[in-house]
Amino acid sequence: MGSPHRPPDAASAPGTRKFVLGIVQGAQFVRQNPESAEIALSYISGLELEDAIQGFPQSHYDPRVSVCTEEGVMTAAQSLIDDGLIEVDEPFEVEDLLKVDILNRVIEEHPEYFDDLPPIPESLDECLGDHPGEV
Repeated sequence: MGSPHRPPDAASAPGTRKFVLGIVQGAQFVRQNPESAEIALSYISGLELEDAIQGFPQSHYDPRVSVCTEEGVMTAAQSLIDDGLIEVDEPFEVEDLLKVDILNRVIEEHPEYFDDLPPIPESLDECLGDHPGEV
């Protein structure tokens, strides 16, 4: 089933896989080349290069989806429902909100773009502490 923002075949569109591959390649480049923070100077008025470089480690540039991400998405969605900001007709699962098939395929096909990252948490107990910045 599609939505106005995501047609049913969006995940199978030919350009989607290339787009995801570009995102993961770019994320690794940024992780490995903090001096690339200079590009942010073009978009954020008043930002100093040293500040941008120091800020890069705070953003992990890790596109993988872990149980932490899933929990954060579900918690946020439930908060929107509880606050009356959105309405749902039936219960939903994380798979209804996060479509990661293509990302997971890219991760499987190109592990070299993730080999500089720590393993993602496998349980909610691992979500904080050793993985700062994760939801």
